[in-house]
Amino acid sequence: AGIVPVSVDLPEAAIVRATPNEVDSDGIVGYLHVGWNESIAVIRNSQTIVYVRRIKAGLKDVHDRLVDHIGLSGIAAVHLIERMQLGQLDDSERPVLGMWTALVRALVDGLDIAIRYVSHAYRMAELSSVFVSGYGATNDALLTEVDEVLGMPVASLIPSVLAESGLSESDCAKL
Repeated sequence: AGIVPVSVDLPEAAIVRATPNEVDSDGIVGYLHVGWNESIAVIRNSQTIVYVRRIKAGLKDVHDRLVDHIGLSGIAAVHLIERMQLGQLDDSERPVLGMWTALVRALVDGLDIAIRYVSHAYRMAELSSVFVSGYGATNDALLTEVDEVLGMPVASLIPSVLAESGLSESDCAKL
């Protein structure tokens, strides 16, 4: 591809490194990265990653259900998933909305388990905030579910260098 790699890093370290500078670094900060095959919950306390949880749920689950159970073509499934991530589905697409809702709940449950574990292990640390990256990271339903379940301020994780690139917020959050 013509790219010369200069280093290799763990995905969880890259996710944490994308945190905006103004975020309180003394508390417990959670990250949910929504992936295609699987997702990752990363929890840091101060500047240290203290817990990583692989969540065996991602957008591929929704894609496969759309193709295998509903009979859509792969291209049509990807189109619906793009609209789903952007919150553009309407009431006539309830089955797809239901698949998105089920995925969101599985992801938030995985993140909730990770946050509870770390907050129990580090009882003196205060809960700070949650960042969501990856597929659907700007979706209001996902952000609202995280906020309601965890009771922590939640935002899409968009690195400043990408925010200034001219890409959409959704594309920045995926990257």
